[in-house]
Amino acid sequence: MHPHPPHPRIPHGTPPHSSGFPRSSSGSCSAAVAPQTSKGTLDSKQKPNPPSEVTQSRAGSDSSQGAGPERDSEGKPGQVSAARGLWSKLGARGGLKNISSKNLAQTFLHHLENNGEDFLVEAARNRARSLTGNEDFSAQSVSTKDCRQAPFEPMLPLSKAASRRFGIQPEGDNPASASEGDDDDDMLTPIERESMTARQQKIWAKTRVTVRQVQIMKANPVAFNEVAAEKAEAEARAAADHARQRFQDLCAMVCDAKATGKFRTAVQRMQVNRPYFIPPLASKRSLVSRAAVSKKGERVWRLEDSIFSGRAKENDARDVFDTRQVLERQFELDWARVSSKVRFRKMVTRQDQGLKDAAELERELDEVHDELQKRYTIIRAAFIYFSSFCGSTGSDTFLSMGLMEFHRMTRHCNIADPKTPGIRPSDIDTMFISTNFEEEGGSNEENDANDDNALVRFELLEIIVRMAIGKFIVPRVLSDVSDSVAHLFDNFIEPNLPVVAKTDTNDFRRDRLYCKEMEMEVVRHWDLLQAMFKLYKAKDRTKHFWV
Repeated sequence: MHPHPPHPRIPHGTPPHSSGFPRSSSGSCSAAVAPQTSKGTLDSKQKPNPPSEVTQSRAGSDSSQGAGPERDSEGKPGQVSAARGLWSKLGARGGLKNISSKNLAQTFLHHLENNGEDFLVEAARNRARSLTGNEDFSAQSVSTKDCRQAPFEPMLPLSKAASRRFGIQPEGDNPASASEGDDDDDMLTPIERESMTARQQKIWAKTRVTVRQVQIMKANPVAFNEVAAEKAEAEARAAADHARQRFQDLCAMVCDAKATGKFRTAVQRMQVNRPYFIPPLASKRSLVSRAAVSKKGERVWRLEDSIFSGRAKENDARDVFDTRQVLERQFELDWARVSSKVRFRKMVTRQDQGLKDAAELERELDEVHDELQKRYTIIRAAFIYFSSFCGSTGSDTFLSMGLMEFHRMTRHCNIADPKTPGIRPSDIDTMFISTNFEEEGGSNEENDANDDNALVRFELLEIIVRMAIGKFIVPRVLSDVSDSVAHLFDNFIEPNLPVVAKTDTNDFRRDRLYCKEMEMEVVRHWDLLQAMFKLYKAKDRTKHFWV
């Protein structure tokens, strides 16, 4: 046998004997418990001392003094027997719960060798309470009848976490370094985990997560500490400024090798000290949409081959969409009709106090023209939306806005608010009548097409200017007509219009109308739609519906 180590080991998984100490495979007490004899080893055939003699040999007694009451190292009887009883009880409870006594045996011998029996008994009782859940666990309640025997198994060293749980300082362990938080300190062996109750395992798991979080925060203070982040940012900026200064020096002295070396060193320093932050989640890769692959023999839907392609032959744009050139021509035509009205020009001259001659009037009308042109897409979409509520009962022409529909628009935009000065609901009726007034000298064809009880598209431009004057010029909030028009749009009309009222017709055609599914529905109900159209066309007074 090899010489005994300074601290003896106990066989792994060996339940205690009824006498209080583990047995070897041959049934005798382990010689590792006793101190080294004069011969250094024991013969395999020689019987070792009984348990009482083993304990007395530590106190300096001879092996022949086995008779009489058992005493501890200080000569106090009962301590050793109490320790044996506790050992037996713990072994019995451990056997019933299938708990290995490896760690407990290791702790037991460490205390026996280093701390004395008084401290040992208290530690054993505490361990018994933690294993059995019995708070009233004393030496008098110990019984040795339930002890079990087990074959000899090799012993594994006790982990740091288990040693600290039992109050033992492992060999070579530094308390100062233990506080730093090793990765192994919060880990337990599977046997130690099995010896813990469910509540203890839950507490241990929460504690481990907290420790991990603290370790992460300590390892990366820049990401969790504002002071550290500011310091890192300041260092990075200082390094960048230093590198920039070195670069300027290098530019001043092109042929100086020393300046070149300093510049490279500054750049390396800036790159090394640059703070690096790991994003919480990897950003998703942008997927490039692939063109639809049609099956062999399947026909691909094309707008040019659909029933909507006929629009390109019928409208002014000669396209399935309204082009920019057509929209510009529409606005210029509408504005020409508005600016040519004598009553409109007199109103602008009278309300804008800064106008002194005809040239200034033309400049002011040009400014109003520009403000309306910027927002013509919204004006056109709103006119189409609110005109659709009118139907065939409000006017003789298609897409005309009656008085009720115009009141609906002003209510949406909060223009005629009785609580605010400027325009009242009754003023809306007056403006509607003034805008629909047809002057003499106009085209008879246009006058016939223009309904006196509804607004057409160019008249909507005129009444918007009238509302801007009544809202801001009359109460002396503003003094310029063009500024009043812009203020009315930016603060009342555009923010308060419904989303569908601001939807461009080209966007509706592109996103909703021109698709394969819509064409299939229209074709399926084509006969019914055509019959309905002809029926209501005959009863309607409009002149622009045709098939």
